Amino acid sequence: MADSCEAIVTAVAADAPAARAGLQPGDRIVAAQGQPFERFSASIDVADAGPPEAIGRAIEACERAPIDRKLRLAVRRGETELALEFELPIAGDFADGLCRQVVATQRADGSWGAPTGQTADRFITGLLALTLLAHDGDAHLPVIRKAVAYLVGPDGKCLLPDDFTPGPGGLDNWPLLTTAFLLAEMRIATGDESLEAPLQRLCDAFAARMRPDGKMGHTDELSYGGNGFNAINTQVHLAWALGRLAGCTIHEAAWQKSLELIQASTGENGGVRYWTLETGYADASARTGSMAAALALAGREPALARRMAGYLVTHTKRMREAHAMGSIGMIYGTFALKLLSAEGWRTHFDEWSWYLTLMRQPDGSAAYLGSKGNNGGDHYLGDANIAAAIAGLMLATREERLRLCGGTRAGWLPVATPLLDAAQIAGAATRAAR
Repeated sequence: MADSCEAIVTAVAADAPAARAGLQPGDRIVAAQGQPFERFSASIDVADAGPPEAIGRAIEACERAPIDRKLRLAVRRGETELALEFELPIAGDFADGLCRQVVATQRADGSWGAPTGQTADRFITGLLALTLLAHDGDAHLPVIRKAVAYLVGPDGKCLLPDDFTPGPGGLDNWPLLTTAFLLAEMRIATGDESLEAPLQRLCDAFAARMRPDGKMGHTDELSYGGNGFNAINTQVHLAWALGRLAGCTIHEAAWQKSLELIQASTGENGGVRYWTLETGYADASARTGSMAAALALAGREPALARRMAGYLVTHTKRMREAHAMGSIGMIYGTFALKLLSAEGWRTHFDEWSWYLTLMRQPDGSAAYLGSKGNNGGDHYLGDANIAAAIAGLMLATREERLRLCGGTRAGWLPVATPLLDAAQIAGAATRAAR
């Protein structure tokens, strides 16, 4: 809450150390380890610098302590002031815990469910399967295989009609993008040739949906009064860059036309605006991060990529403020820094370590921690789902398996049988050659 010096407890996990110490929903935490909190700042150029960050940092300090691991909180409950104290357990590996969470919540059809329907289901399924691939992908291969089958569909067409227009039952670009990321990373990791045709189909679809001037929207229709939507363009570049690494043919004319649009939308500070008009940079982290990562993976426009990375380094505190979402800026921005700036990536993790600490629950799962702005896009995906994706993919940059996370090896995850069957491959190939 802006200008508040208190953290309001909204929920307490059953049988957690805090619950056993007596913390209750509605309590107001006013200090940790004897230190009163600073006022929470509503500025997006301050990561938090208030109660949430202070609590996260206090937990980190306790967990590092060799002997005294007790967290001490000063709490107001109505008119009563309480001093609560509890010992923190030794934390397990966060990635292991959130992967257990992801595996346990996959649905029978291979998807992960979201509150708002098919588009959100498919978008989050791509991200969560990527998370599992990044962390011990061999152990999670059966789960990932089911997710790939769901996203590609029984006919291999990724729910795309042959003319690539949305049409009845068709999809907009958001879920197609995360499907492309997953298929490309799986193709690189496994060498499985069965994935090439559906991935090529997606790369073709993005080129077909682009307007002659390079603009893109949610579907093949332009959004926002015909201005287009650079958050789609930049992620399409990322899909193309990964697709090329996976063996696909990329439409050079479409790449160049979209690149011109992004260049015209990029300020001297390296931030990518909403579109070419002067729309500002407050929420630029996802657009900037996805484009910088695309250029790094493609080995193109190195000066532009470095300028974009410079924006992300300078404005790492804005990472959660991205196109009505607290997630995609953190995900794509972390990818870009890993690929382009080792020092910036380390600084970014230092800045946001408290955030990951607060997301980690006693059972190792991830809980959602929103941004200071509009989090509606995250809530469309399901808070627990997107929390696992944020934390899992940020942590994946430490392991360097995925190309998005700085990995350089191909064929590191061999598969005994192709992930797709003959019918899926044949269906996907109906528009793969153009």
